[in-house]
Amino acid sequence: MNELQTQKQEIQKEKRKLYDERIDLNKRLREEARFETTIDLINHTLSEISGKFFSDNTYTLPVVPSANKMIVCLSDLHIGAYFQNVDGEYSTEIAGNRLRQYLAEIKNIQDCNRCSECIVAILGDCINGSIHRTISITNKEDVVE
Repeated sequence: MNELQTQKQEIQKEKRKLYDERIDLNKRLREEARFETTIDLINHTLSEISGKFFSDNTYTLPVVPSANKMIVCLSDLHIGAYFQNVDGEYSTEIAGNRLRQYLAEIKNIQDCNRCSECIVAILGDCINGSIHRTISITNKEDVVE
């Protein structure tokens, strides 16, 4: 009888392990599905607003025959954040204006140095959204928009 009880407990343990594995698998599948949905949403939104910041296609750098290369760094844009206080103000429109100014500077650098290639390094914090829960109060737009 004792042996049967031990076997029953072992079966219950294995059943619990299988149940936990199934829960873990469902959790991973759910996370993957959410990630894929977010990527699809980002792609869709980007295709809809592709001309919002650079509607006249002025962002295309002309090809210059040269061995010179340039590196452009983008960081801390916080697109989607909005605030207006005694320290200043910030919005998506301000971010767009700053990006256009930066692009003009990049073009000047390219012209001066005759750069044929531009490498863009994205260093982080380009968008604001649910990934920044502590600053969600400053978000005027959702992370994808």
